[in-house]
Amino acid sequence: MRRRHRDEKLPVLAELGGSSSGDGRVWALGRSDLAALTGLLDRLAGGSTVLVTGGEQGVGAVAIGVAAAATAAGRRAALVECELARPRIAAALGLDAGPGLAEYLRGEAEAGQILQPLVPAGPQSRRAVGPLICVAGGQPAPDQNELLGSEEFGHAVEKLAHGYDLLVLAGPWLDAGEGLSAVSAQADSALVCVPPAGLKGRAGRSVRAAAAKLSAPVAGAVLIDGPAADQRS
Repeated sequence: MRRRHRDEKLPVLAELGGSSSGDGRVWALGRSDLAALTGLLDRLAGGSTVLVTGGEQGVGAVAIGVAAAATAAGRRAALVECELARPRIAAALGLDAGPGLAEYLRGEAEAGQILQPLVPAGPQSRRAVGPLICVAGGQPAPDQNELLGSEEFGHAVEKLAHGYDLLVLAGPWLDAGEGLSAVSAQADSALVCVPPAGLKGRAGRSVRAAAAKLSAPVAGAVLIDGPAADQRS
């Protein structure tokens, strides 16, 4: 599949409102957000591993939302945080911060120690067949690029992709350079999440230029407005 040209516009696949809880820790899916993400999943039917990247204030929220929507729709889903230098998903979801992916890739933890189940709740989750499996980033890793470029990371992604209907790779952010390239090479498709104004003007050109460098085909953009899951309380 051809790579996207840096000046080619990104189609907007979904627009989300963000958290209504206001506590900065949990990104709650409203009905409209869930419907938007369920429709987005249909656009990603061709691949089982999806990279979610973008700016600091959106990646965690969108990745969590996509994985939660898949779980609610009855798909076996796993969420892996790949933003190892600045991990935030554990705090957002109330999970153990470690051991996580960073420790596993260094050989300091076994696979069974880093898989954390998150049981879906609410009326939207009636079709769920099991928990959402989450892998937090672990303790902040200054050697993020080395870890994500390792054979161990590729093997871990391959095993998870075979074990689940959908694997969501949360990050790294668009400014991660080599680390983002390494994760992109393991994905079947990519989503870029930005605020509503993030696709316009100079900011939009910067986003499109970064998206054009990804190895994974970019399916499109997700616009997110309001508090995001990857903000600390």
